Amino acid sequence: MTNLPFHFFLQQTPKKSLIKQGKSWCKQLEKESDVISAVVFKARLIPPGKGKFMMERKGKVHIAKFDFAILIEVTTLEAINTIKNSEGYKKMELAIKTASTFTHIIAASNVRRINPVNHNK
Repeated sequence: MTNLPFHFFLQQTPKKSLIKQGKSWCKQLEKESDVISAVVFKARLIPPGKGKFMMERKGKVHIAKFDFAILIEVTTLEAINTIKNSEGYKKMELAIKTASTFTHIIAASNVRRINPVNHNK
């Protein structure tokens, strides 16, 4: 068994406060009529290693080391632009981009409607 150093489990204060603020932003976004849910997911562990594929593209591909993600589920694809243009979303996006070295925003749809996202995992 490998022992991890104690500091491995501690969060830096800026990240911790940004995640806390993210939860507040999500509560505000959920008040929008087109928002089904808005949830902050905090990274527990970031997998080690980059694999052959990534090593062959060294310097060409950004290695993801995300501390948290925010999932905003909306009623329709058209609602995405409405939410992205809202003051609450703009404020959230600016704060995250200001505090981050890298951000990634993606809009997607769940065509098959497999199941709702399990927020407890």
